[in-house]
Parts: sequence; C-alpha cells; structure tokens
Amino acid sequence: MPHRPLPQCHGGRGALDWVEVLGREELSGRRLNFVHDDVLAPGVSIGLHEHHCDEEYYYILSGCGTMTLDDRRFEVAAGDITAVFPGGAHALENTGSEDLRILVFSVAGPAPPEEDEAPAGLSTAQAERYHDARLRGLCHAGALEAALGG
Repeated sequence: MPHRPLPQCHGGRGALDWVEVLGREELSGRRLNFVHDDVLAPGVSIGLHEHHCDEEYYYILSGCGTMTLDDRRFEVAAGDITAVFPGGAHALENTGSEDLRILVFSVAGPAPPEEDEAPAGLSTAQAERYHDARLRGLCHAGALEAALGG
C-alpha cells in the first residue's frame, strides 16, 4: 500500500504521509471507523483538534515526538500509546531526528441513548448541565460525569 501525502493535517506543519490500512467500507457496521499508518518526518505535526463523539488512539511504532492531550504535553516514543476520548483534544509533533511512524485507530464513541432523557435522580441544575453537555457532543460517560460535577 503506497503512502500518500497529507499537507497541514488538522492545521499542523508540513505534510505527513499516510495510508488507510482499514477503511469505512471494510468496517461497515462496526465501531472501528478506520486504521491509518501515518509517517511524520522530523518537524512535521498534526495540529491540535477536538474529538466530539469518537475516540482516537495513536500507537507509536518508531521515532519520538511530543503529544499534546488537552492542555498537557507528553514525550512519546516507540511502544507508547495515547488516547483521546469524546470531548478531548490532541496534537502530535515529531521533535526527533528520524521519522515518527504511528498507527491511528478511530473508534466510534458510545451511541447516545434512544431518548434524550436525563438520568433519573438528577437535580434540576444537574439535568440542565446534562442536556448542555449532550448538545456539546459529550457522549462519553466520563465526559458527562465531569459535566455533572461528579
């Protein structure tokens, strides 16, 4: 499978090379959206971007770089895995002198309940925060709990 260039991915610097290992056609009806094999040359980055109702995992195959998860930065290297969940944001920069190669796994977040009823037992204020969080696309249970203050 040949890699293709993707310039300024999510507003990042330079062009990463990528190939779709598994795509939506092969994964129809599954929670796994896609798997990509991405290569970032030294200095190339994937810009900071938010995930609303999906999860994304980066498995570092080779190289090293700096991962931003929300407002925190972490050094990453071969063998590391990172995750961003619904409502979170991430970015990646190759800060090393060799190519940074990653596998990207995109997974659909939990489906919202059939009805948009707030869970039983919430106060009026909590129910309002619940509905506000749902409107902002916070589908993940942890994001909803955080929005409710618990």
